[in-house]
Amino acid sequence: MAADELKDQLAAGSLTPAGKAAAEARLAKYEATVKRYDSEPDPKAPGDPLKGEGKKELKARAQSFEQGFEQASERDNNFDLAEVLLQLALVLGSVAILALSRWTLIVSALLGIAGSLLTLNGFFLLVPLG
Repeated sequence: MAADELKDQLAAGSLTPAGKAAAEARLAKYEATVKRYDSEPDPKAPGDPLKGEGKKELKARAQSFEQGFEQASERDNNFDLAEVLLQLALVLGSVAILALSRWTLIVSALLGIAGSLLTLNGFFLLVPLG
């Protein structure tokens, strides 16, 4: 806003020569600050868009965090389902031992295998669950 006011005053020509020079200097300073806010790369890593403090760099960093969050969320779904299947397998296996039921033991083994596969899928994300 201050830069717009200075531009208006300079365009109107209502400033003295000394005031005009000071206004132009302030306007240049404001415009440099706005440029810096748009893009301010890290001096230690000028080519890395994920480092720096400008809007462009902060947006790139936020997008990389979003991608990491989405991948972690997808992994979490696999681990949650695997946990349920492995707990069911454990309970059914215990029931099968006590009841001497072969078919319950087979169901327990299948649930355990499915839970193990989902755990592996959680680590490697081979098959998306959707």
